Amino acid sequence: MLAQDEGIITIFPTAYRGQWSLVPGLDNSQRNDGSEIDDVAFLLDVIADYVANGDADPRRIYVTGISDGAIMVHRLICLTDTPFAVAAALIGAAHEDHISNCEPDQPPAVMQVHGDNDRVLHYEGWIFSIGREVSVAEVMDHWRRLYGCTG
Repeated sequence: MLAQDEGIITIFPTAYRGQWSLVPGLDNSQRNDGSEIDDVAFLLDVIADYVANGDADPRRIYVTGISDGAIMVHRLICLTDTPFAVAAALIGAAHEDHISNCEPDQPPAVMQVHGDNDRVLHYEGWIFSIGREVSVAEVMDHWRRLYGCTG
């Protein structure tokens, strides 16, 4: 495999019930016993284990996600102490709470890929029962402001 040949570790985590707990209030934000699910802590713990064992270079940790995984990418890279150097979000933007509270100490390089004819995760964003997914333009404006880009 290419990743193995190049010394790249690839991790494919699976969310509880197959869907990330992106914001409080979603059906998948609690286990059957009522306890809260903390997918962010889970993902950061997995990375910390690889780094602690010397299997991963903490300066070269990348994250990517598709659909809800893309929303999770934006949530992860908005953490104050985000461990990610590079992020790619595909077919999904960010929840408004993640962007409005987004202040990473070292913002990662960000790539966003999203078609404008998506009928599930709309390019222009959408409002749902517990908040709003912002538009792709709002997400990219956020990163441009954070990086001080003017063009």
